[in-house]
Amino acid sequence: LKDYSEKGHRVGAALSIISTYMTVSDEMADPFLKTVQRGLPYIMNSMSIGGLTGPYSMSSLATLAQAEALFGLVLGQLIAPGIKSINAAMPTIADMTRKDMPMMFGSISNTMLNILLAELNIYLGIPTCQSSCSHHCDTLDDEAIEKSKIIFSLVLQYDFHILRHMFGFSSQLNDFSIENMEKQIDLFHTVVSNPEEVTLPAPAEYDPEGLDVIFEGFERRDFRNLDHTLRNIGRSFVG
Repeated sequence: LKDYSEKGHRVGAALSIISTYMTVSDEMADPFLKTVQRGLPYIMNSMSIGGLTGPYSMSSLATLAQAEALFGLVLGQLIAPGIKSINAAMPTIADMTRKDMPMMFGSISNTMLNILLAELNIYLGIPTCQSSCSHHCDTLDDEAIEKSKIIFSLVLQYDFHILRHMFGFSSQLNDFSIENMEKQIDLFHTVVSNPEEVTLPAPAEYDPEGLDVIFEGFERRDFRNLDHTLRNIGRSFVG
């Protein structure tokens, strides 16, 4: 990457310095240091999962994801002041109502969570790159097309720098293909001129217990069976 950068190519690295529970990943420490010490741009990933490795409410999960990403951004600036870095906090939500607890990548709630972080970073003046999938079906069938229209329409209502995972992905990000991506890009351009009317769930409220729950989950190394999580199943992250 350094060699390509010196030749004038616009390259950088995607990194995640935090593993889970705000602990530094030993495996990522060396790649992070090598990237930053070479002055290469980087995006700082943060992938806390609501209900599993993060709290199960909107404001608390956004808080944890933002803290993880900001740690990596600040650490990079301390080592190489002025280095180009992007906040790529991309929290996801586990569907705690299902036995296998799959990720709710294509849900309205997950999209709104990432839009919230994009808007927050715009407000703070931080370059931002959040994640928002376009549907949560297993394949790009007729139902997935309709769900994609809703998510595309929702994203268009808000400001954002970059939202990734918008095209070609299924519920578990395992059905990607160039053909699906091209279909969804064409669909997005259609939605731009004729967006769907999106009915949002009830507005998320600030969770006054959020910070305490974060520390409780850290102590237990698990958020699944916390009273806070069990109370919010079916109430938080609906839709």
